[in-house]
Amino acid sequence: MRSGLFYNGSVDLSTNAHPCFTARKDGRLFGAASAEELLGVIAMWEARGENWRATEDDVRLSREILDSVPIYGPDGTIIEKFLDE
Repeated sequence: MRSGLFYNGSVDLSTNAHPCFTARKDGRLFGAASAEELLGVIAMWEARGENWRATEDDVRLSREILDSVPIYGPDGTIIEKFLDE
């Protein structure tokens, strides 16, 4: 089995197909719409293993952090929080 990054370059616009980048690593096949997304998915899998998806705790922590980040206007004043719930 070959390993590496491959681009499936043929796109059939009549089927609304999107370009697909694929890679094989350690016997697994990864796919994404761009090379950057593909590398991100592989990096998440390398860091987190088979349970690479975000957990409820990950989402909660992310929302807490983002909610505490202010957004500044052009004049440097705080105009709103990042997330409004």
